[in-house]
Amino acid sequence: MSFEEAATAFGDPQLTDPNAPISARVTVTITVGGTGNVTNVTTSGDPRGYPGLANGIGARVHAWQFPATGGTTTVNVPFVFAAQ
Repeated sequence: MSFEEAATAFGDPQLTDPNAPISARVTVTITVGGTGNVTNVTTSGDPRGYPGLANGIGARVHAWQFPATGGTTTVNVPFVFAAQ
């Protein structure tokens, strides 16, 4: 995911919830089929103050393409956003 895509999904919490935390974490479980296509994406953790963050990340990850391996692989990837 590019920085621009992450920023779009992350949004500005101050616009929706002035008490939103300054960091957010979403864990994404990605299943990649043997051809390298993402076949399934699930997310956990939709942080308070960031409506749609988990769904936005999941939708973008579902479009990713990986090298073909001939087998199915499942990985968990944490996305952590923090204000700087």
